[in-house]
Amino acid sequence: MRQDVEREVMNPWLVVGYLAEVPSGSGDRTQDVRKMMRFCEIVNTPWKKVVGPVRRRDYVEARQLISKYLKDQGWTYREIGELLGKRDHSTSVYAVKAANNLLDVDGGIRYKWLKLLQS
Repeated sequence: MRQDVEREVMNPWLVVGYLAEVPSGSGDRTQDVRKMMRFCEIVNTPWKKVVGPVRRRDYVEARQLISKYLKDQGWTYREIGELLGKRDHSTSVYAVKAANNLLDVDGGIRYKWLKLLQS
């Protein structure tokens, strides 16, 4: 019984708080989600705030970098939006474009991006 509870708590899809179950065909996707959660720990940004409705700049920047990373990994915009708090695909499109623009001009964002790639 305890192992079942621990397994459910450690399931990154359920930690998101929005998804009721692991999406089908998500074997390698789970590794991406765990990496995103580690990235949030590294940059000291709570995962639940990243997937929540909070608009604080540091949370938004983390959300944008995560969106770009997941898109580079082959996720669809809809999947990214679902993972990051039930947002629609157009929000994900904007987040990826914003991340690309920020990476061109902001050294702090580039530093976070390198942390994401290394996590």
